[in-house]
Amino acid sequence: MPATSISRADRAGVPPHSTAVVARAFSPTTVPPGVSPVGPHGNRDGYPDFGSRHGLPHYAVLLPRCAARAVATTAIILLALAANAAPPPAAQAEAQRMERLYITAQTNYHAAPADAESARRFGQACFNWAEFATNSPQRAALAEEGIAASRQAIARAPTNGAAHYVLGLNLGQLARTRTLGALKLVSQMEKAFQQAIALDAGFDYAGPHRLLGLLYQKAPGWPASIGSKKKARLHLQKAAELAPDYADNWLCLLEACLEWDDQAAVKKWLPKVEASLQQGRSQLTGANWAWTWQDWEARWRTIQDQAAHLAPWPAVKAH
Repeated sequence: MPATSISRADRAGVPPHSTAVVARAFSPTTVPPGVSPVGPHGNRDGYPDFGSRHGLPHYAVLLPRCAARAVATTAIILLALAANAAPPPAAQAEAQRMERLYITAQTNYHAAPADAESARRFGQACFNWAEFATNSPQRAALAEEGIAASRQAIARAPTNGAAHYVLGLNLGQLARTRTLGALKLVSQMEKAFQQAIALDAGFDYAGPHRLLGLLYQKAPGWPASIGSKKKARLHLQKAAELAPDYADNWLCLLEACLEWDDQAAVKKWLPKVEASLQQGRSQLTGANWAWTWQDWEARWRTIQDQAAHLAPWPAVKAH
């Protein structure tokens, strides 16, 4: 049966890592010489960023001061600079929970290596725990495990859209640890999410559309990479359309619109975010969702603050 929505036992309380991993793959904490990190309005912190919840800056535009031919090389380096800050104290309990889930999933996977769903769940557990890694080697090792498990799940069940989705997530984790070869991983992420959409677009509350939209939003544009505002908007809106009660879809869409300075879209979608949050508070409850809600509420406050500074609508002249 297709997993049109990932089960709460599998997804509940897992922070929106699938949202964060794409942004952090393009959110360097160290800028190479000759690169000027600036935002869309010439500043570093002028708009919300998914990575900022862990103190990680995002640079929407990375302009090399050197010759134009260095752009592609610079982009390759920047794509994979890892954000390796240790999780804040509030995340320690969640990290420990992810480690326990990883150990359980690993045990089940080794007990039934031919079972596609056990392999997929282990791949998901690898990704979840890797999000709390404190250094690149640890994150890379977990990502490699997750990639191998996901690919085994796909080999056993090629039409399992969830396995393709989890493969894309783990490729994103690995990209955070790489310099050379990062763009190749980005291309593989794109293909994995596209395949997940074709097979099970509703999985993880329309996660394949949400993640592909974020990938197009955060990646550098042509010719350096696959970034595309048009494609990003299409997939982020599709995620919100397929799972309108899942707040992360609206938060991602609003954060992108703010980054693009699309004031009309921001004002249009603001009520949708608030409605989805209200709906979620009655449905996505319990200790396992606490970390997710901490993230969502912080992002919602940032969006509200950004929206409050938008220019007012032009006054309508009386006739």
